[in-house]
Formats: sequence, structure tokens, C-alpha cells
Amino acid sequence: MKGKHIIVGVSAGIAAYKAIEVVSRLRKAGAEVKVVMTKNATHIATPMTFGEISGHPVAVRSEEHTSEL
Repeated sequence: MKGKHIIVGVSAGIAAYKAIEVVSRLRKAGAEVKVVMTKNATHIATPMTFGEISGHPVAVRSEEHTSEL
């Protein structure tokens, strides 16, 4: 994975905890990993955790709600 650039998107759900392990393993394999989280995902796992593991600041995005016609 050395030399690979990967973006991991994290949304709210129990999988947010698994994403921590995924980011950790990718980094250990030599990939450069950046994380983008939804605001709701920050209630499950903190941006600080992902920042420490990835070595990069974490982008937090608010969800856009759309209504159906």
C-alpha cells in the first residue's frame, strides 16, 4: 500500500468503530489516509481519534437533508 492515497468516509453507525481499525491497518501498510466524517459520526467516534491514527486533520461535514417530492 506504500504510496497509495486513500480517503475514508465515516458516517454514523456502528461501522464507525470498525473504520478506526481500517484506517490503522492502512497506515501500517504504508498508505497515506485522510478521513472525512459526517457530523453525526462524531457522536460515535471522535475526529481526534481518526486524526491521531491517520496523521492528518479530519474533515467534518454536516449532512444535507433533502425532501422527497
